[in-house]
Amino acid sequence: MTLAQIIDGLSQRPVADENAERMARQAFLHWLLSQPAGTDMRQAAGAALRRLPAQPCLSLAQELFRDCLRDAARAAFMRPVRRGCPRVRRRLH
Repeated sequence: MTLAQIIDGLSQRPVADENAERMARQAFLHWLLSQPAGTDMRQAAGAALRRLPAQPCLSLAQELFRDCLRDAARAAFMRPVRRGCPRVRRRLH
């Protein structure tokens, strides 16, 4: 599903406020799973935000979808930091 289709679908469908978050998260997962394997999600989310029109959102679900993209673009994906050598880690456990 392309980004334009997702945005159009979210803006055309009248959704009650209690269902808007569910619809936005569902749309975000559809977008996320449509990305090719090995894609850097932070960069892809940033590129998707830049491709979205600057006009105001037409629905709450559409605004929440943009928020999901913003969060993904800012997320810090880091490796866990190992502290100490193996002998020190054995003593800690």
